[in-house]
Amino acid sequence: MREYIVIKIILFMLNTNVGIKEESLSNHSKCYLYRLAQAIVRNAANDSEIASLIAIGYKESKFNYQGIKHFTSPNGKHCGIYQQSPQFAKLEGKRLNCKDLQSSETATAQAVNYLHYIADAYGKGWESICHYNSGNSCNNGSRRYAKDYKSKYDKVMKMIGGKNKSFDSFSTESLGDYEQKCVGFK
Repeated sequence: MREYIVIKIILFMLNTNVGIKEESLSNHSKCYLYRLAQAIVRNAANDSEIASLIAIGYKESKFNYQGIKHFTSPNGKHCGIYQQSPQFAKLEGKRLNCKDLQSSETATAQAVNYLHYIADAYGKGWESICHYNSGNSCNNGSRRYAKDYKSKYDKVMKMIGGKNKSFDSFSTESLGDYEQKCVGFK
């Protein structure tokens, strides 16, 4: 099941980049991350989209690994795991609000939708991801964002492809138990 690879990647990134240990996560956090992994697998059409979602989710919110219910940016303008602006969030013809973007499923579907929009409008090269960060124009900060995204994307693609020895040897508790941790959590 691909969601177990995705959740292992998420746990690996949190552990190696932020120092978050799996055993320190609450059952609520583990359930939240499991549901996020499921949403990523359901909404991504291929490994490249999985890597993009993971890179952006890490960069924007560290996957909101604590599972904070009303997760917004400090200025309150961007919402959820992928820190999306409700001003531009639209899915299946419906304008989304901040509450909608708190759902892993909706936020992930919208993030894929927005990645497709960026590719269509600005090109498929990784440099165009600067538009995820800044909208219509790319400034120096959004170009740095794109470079950092590319670095994380490349690392995730290596993990997916089995070409990262540190990841391959990374030990997690039984990932099969993650679904069990969701019993009783909304």
